[in-house]
Amino acid sequence: LLVFLFIEKRVPEPMIDLSIFRSSQFGLGLLLGLLAFVAIAGTTLLLPFYLNNMLGYPPRQVGFMMALIPVFLGIVAPLSGTLSDLLGTRPIATAGLAIAAVSYFLMSRFDLDTGLFSYAIGVSLLGLGMGIFQSPNNSAIMGAAPSARLGIASGLLNISRTLGQIIGIAVLGAFWASRVSYHAGSIPPGGATTAPVSTQISALQETFLLMVLLIGFAFLLSIWALLQSRQQ
Repeated sequence: LLVFLFIEKRVPEPMIDLSIFRSSQFGLGLLLGLLAFVAIAGTTLLLPFYLNNMLGYPPRQVGFMMALIPVFLGIVAPLSGTLSDLLGTRPIATAGLAIAAVSYFLMSRFDLDTGLFSYAIGVSLLGLGMGIFQSPNNSAIMGAAPSARLGIASGLLNISRTLGQIIGIAVLGAFWASRVSYHAGSIPPGGATTAPVSTQISALQETFLLMVLLIGFAFLLSIWALLQSRQQ
């Protein structure tokens, strides 16, 4: 990475024009998008284990229950994009992160007694928050990029999305598995999914609390970006 950055600063036609990062709004927008996709990828990985392995729902029902997130995201995203054109991108994106943080807090309370209604409230708020966040944040990123570098900006936006998903699955999945081993007292021979359900639930709650901190950090960064944009 260091060699790549060294070369890109010196060649006449770089793959990535690093001067694009002189805009703090551009860099912050990419970072916020990455953090959001880290959290959403970890959620997509772990919720099926919770629904199927811990609560015992059949795979078909798990699929319908998981669909709540993309359904709400798909419905809200176009509306939040229109609203951000009227009120500005950063206030709407910040509100979306706040809703997502509340959702992760509710999901950190999931246990063996969680009913369908409580589950639906938690994950629907996640789809709602991420749907409100994504369109304005993407718009803020593209709006902060120079007009001659929109192609590069779009490519970096896609990289941040993919990289966030990879990090979320790897890191949050590993964190959950490590917490299962901690609560079980040792590494389960058959893996984390073979540990007692109570230990899996405790580890899941702690993982969702970690996501609360992650999205809370993103929320604070978004407020900072909002204040910077107003000063500018």
